[in-house]
Amino acid sequence: MDKTAVLALLKRGRLLSADLGAQLDPAAIDGLTDGLVAAAAGDARVQLPLVASQVTVQDVTSFALHKFTGIRALLLPKLAPISIGNTLRSFGSVTLIGMVREPVPGGFVLEDPTGAIAVLAADRPDPRDVVGVRGQMREGKVLLQELIYPDLPLPTGDKPAATLLLTPTPLAQPGHQVAAGTGNLPGIAFVPRVPAWVQVAGAQLLIATGAGNPQGWLKKRHLPETITSARDDYLIDRVPDILWVWAAENKASIYKGVTIVQTDPRSWARVENHTGTVTFGSI
Repeated sequence: MDKTAVLALLKRGRLLSADLGAQLDPAAIDGLTDGLVAAAAGDARVQLPLVASQVTVQDVTSFALHKFTGIRALLLPKLAPISIGNTLRSFGSVTLIGMVREPVPGGFVLEDPTGAIAVLAADRPDPRDVVGVRGQMREGKVLLQELIYPDLPLPTGDKPAATLLLTPTPLAQPGHQVAAGTGNLPGIAFVPRVPAWVQVAGAQLLIATGAGNPQGWLKKRHLPETITSARDDYLIDRVPDILWVWAAENKASIYKGVTIVQTDPRSWARVENHTGTVTFGSI
């Protein structure tokens, strides 16, 4: 880590753990020195999204492929698909996995790396959703019988017993803090950008922002995306204990065992991970 950034932190009475510092881009540290905080006790592990200096057309293409392959892997245990390119040789029932390219009258266009096909359906998923389709071939199109989302598995077992405090930083720099722990050993992490994964006190926390229904994000296994690199950091490739959404108002709900916490910029939330109990307060 950059020595100047470390000294700047120490002058402000801040200690950045080596574990968290190693995960942050050195170029980003100078602009965030007023807000970076990590406690060594109960150390938090933070996974931040990649941000390219300039997003290229190749990055956009790679992002889409990463998204498709990631969600396809989540769907494969439920389906035995053929590639869309093979549908011209298929008759009767077919099973496909693809990304929704666009809506069309009476349905939508589904595509994968081998081709595209029109799906006749009354209910249409959103563009760029990756979904499974079961249906019948009709004159080169698929008559939809079932639309399958990757969704979360049903919860099994108990969550780690931990108390998490989710709060915006009182500092001028962008970012939010998450404090979590058991007993008197909290871990504190500074999250300068989202989406981000934080593992602390045995709990998995996913932090995000965006418009829409967070339950729908979990069902689709993907967060609202803004392409910042070739890597798809918006893929929900594991099941979080808590989904924390930086939002316009305070809400709490549970979806298939995941506690969803939405906080406005002036509020904090205390979450009992084991029970899913959420308490809100104002800063």
